[in-house]
Amino acid sequence: AEQNNIFLTTEVISTPMYLIYKGEYSHLQLRRLAAKKGNSIADIYIRGHFPDSEILYYDTIDSMLEAVKNGDVDGCILNQFRKDGYLIHPSYNMLQTATMKDYSSRCFAVKRGNNELLSILNRGITNLPSDFGFTSTYTYTSQMTSMTLKDFILQHFILFTIIVGIIVATVSGLLAYIYIIHKNRAQMEYIAHHDGLTGLFNRRSFNDDIESLKPELARENVIIVTMDLNSLKKTNDELGHEAGDELITGAADCMKKILTPYGNVYRVGGDEFMAILYHDIDDWPDILQRLKESFNGWSGKLVKNLTVAIGYANNHEGSYNSLNDMVSVADQEMYKDKAAFYYRAGIDRRRR
Repeated sequence: AEQNNIFLTTEVISTPMYLIYKGEYSHLQLRRLAAKKGNSIADIYIRGHFPDSEILYYDTIDSMLEAVKNGDVDGCILNQFRKDGYLIHPSYNMLQTATMKDYSSRCFAVKRGNNELLSILNRGITNLPSDFGFTSTYTYTSQMTSMTLKDFILQHFILFTIIVGIIVATVSGLLAYIYIIHKNRAQMEYIAHHDGLTGLFNRRSFNDDIESLKPELARENVIIVTMDLNSLKKTNDELGHEAGDELITGAADCMKKILTPYGNVYRVGGDEFMAILYHDIDDWPDILQRLKESFNGWSGKLVKNLTVAIGYANNHEGSYNSLNDMVSVADQEMYKDKAAFYYRAGIDRRRR
């Protein structure tokens, strides 16, 4: 003040000073300290407290703090307001602070000899509330640095992680719930339309298809096949129901192998099967022959062979009003085939 020919008023505010550093305090050498260009107070404070340190000057406080972060300097000095305003930024989380012993005061300056102005200022300062300097200064600390979304996330990382975790858990739970419902619905739909023992379509599917496929009679090649296992009751009585189930699944496997490339196969009763095929009737003899060969070639663990009575009808060898009419004709053909089997085997069906 004397060198600049000015008078100083009573101090308006006195603020603690902080050493800003990185790492362990006990390892600090403080050979180089950063100061902001044009800030004579920081310059004087460093020279007074760290006379052996080299001072490196930077244009902004941010560049000073970056130099501390990068290890270009051992530290810098900031007052409490700037320390609180800048170090709140998450990019400076790794920096540490140490309170200096001496405070730094701020006051007004007037030209030497202007005693009236000096008196007026001192009287006004005396009448100010004791916390005026702190409350007034802290109004501007939030404007010292800009905060991006990334900075906000870093600053509230734990809270952000918890919120994201809750959102992810909620969405995952909702997706899992939807998946389970969809899976259960698909499973229920499958159970409702398939036979549990053989995996073939069931009676319900057959009835639905019979109703929905009425228009196909006029424009498609449709073959209705009726099949019935021979001697299933005899197998159940003599070898047990496990053997009977083996007979049923064996016949179903043969039907799947030969007939599913041409249409759908259904188990409509205990030993009764149906098939709705869409294929040229000229190929049916070959398909039928391969089906019979598949039945004849089958052999199980409990049952050594199986025979199946087969009947069929197609929409080009007769005049049919509905698929049900074709089913009736196919049934009649199947019963003829079954009767012929029992006749050849010399079995009285009334006893079997």
